Amino acid sequence: MKDSLGTLEVYSTDQGYEIRVPRGQDESLSQMAMRGILGGISGGDAVFKEDEKRQVYRFGDVVVKVNLLPRLKDKLRAKNLAPEEAKGHLMFEEAGIGCTKLIAYFERRVLGLTLRNGIVEEYLSGYRELRACDSELAVPVLLEMHRLGLYHPDFKHENLMTHEESGDTRIIDLEYCRRVPPGDMGALLMQAQRYIEYNVVGGEKTVTPQALQDVHAARFANKLFDALQSQSWSRADFMTALETLLSRHRTTRERLGIVLPDGLLKEQ
Repeated sequence: MKDSLGTLEVYSTDQGYEIRVPRGQDESLSQMAMRGILGGISGGDAVFKEDEKRQVYRFGDVVVKVNLLPRLKDKLRAKNLAPEEAKGHLMFEEAGIGCTKLIAYFERRVLGLTLRNGIVEEYLSGYRELRACDSELAVPVLLEMHRLGLYHPDFKHENLMTHEESGDTRIIDLEYCRRVPPGDMGALLMQAQRYIEYNVVGGEKTVTPQALQDVHAARFANKLFDALQSQSWSRADFMTALETLLSRHRTTRERLGIVLPDGLLKEQ
């Protein structure tokens, strides 16, 4: 997916923006995205987030997510967030995983420096975040990602949206998603741990291996194991691996340093 943004059609504006849209996309969507970008947050229909670093707002049938990059270090480092999220959308769409559709990627540059960038995605009307009692809806999404070899570093209820009537479930916030070997148990367990830690326990400050005693966490873990239909893992080993990951909060870098020798999860 390194050059996936190069497959998008490029438009340049008088305001200094370069806007990329999927080839063959409905022209009305592309035009709506451009109006949403150029009109700014003041022209939006609803504001979801606004601070010194980021703006997220709805414009018609799309959501515009802008990285403002106010500091030099943001321009040099955080500038990668939007292109990585756009690549994540293209990756998941290509794999057939339900996610918000990418409408546009955009950036504004001056003298080679990125002043701001962002993405435009479809607005999910009628959808809401998953709740603790909705854990069974997360299982098929995670298993399909496991089968196809896709890893979401922030797999949690806030990033899973379900439709109130149809039950259709979509995954969002796809920055830094990546490919892993299909069937990689380490990736599956790390995403399951993330989901339990943030959906049931409530975040990194209270993480504990006893989290699996929570009724919703236990239900999620058992449904995941049952649906996995593993020939090489016992239920006891699967739960032990999750408890090991839940023993304390780990940064993404630390969690990537965990390996699975001899079928059991241990730390390097």
